[in-house]
Amino acid sequence: MAHIKKLSFTSFPEALLSGFIPYLLLLTLSMTDLFMTQALLQSDEAIIEGNPIMSLTLQVGSVSFILAKLGLTLGGLGILRLCQPFRPTLVERVLLFLMGVYAIVVFYEIILLFR
Repeated sequence: MAHIKKLSFTSFPEALLSGFIPYLLLLTLSMTDLFMTQALLQSDEAIIEGNPIMSLTLQVGSVSFILAKLGLTLGGLGILRLCQPFRPTLVERVLLFLMGVYAIVVFYEIILLFR
């Protein structure tokens, strides 16, 4: 008979942060930021990219912007995933921090887009 572990309220955040869910959420937030930035740049508003690295790629063109965003995001997530077995608490904190930052950025972009 298989033993099924029951999730309690206190173990739910731990279960949520283990595995690929935080990585997928961070990738989703990053890609949402990418599309929202593109929409804002094509709008009538005078919007500039706040990230200096991404601003440089925008000067080259949209394709370089998209490839740089995707490369930096996937590269960063890959590094975090490789570090997770050795420093799980640090990686968890970095993931939570980045999710919070991206959530704030996306929320701000939504406000700018729909005002």
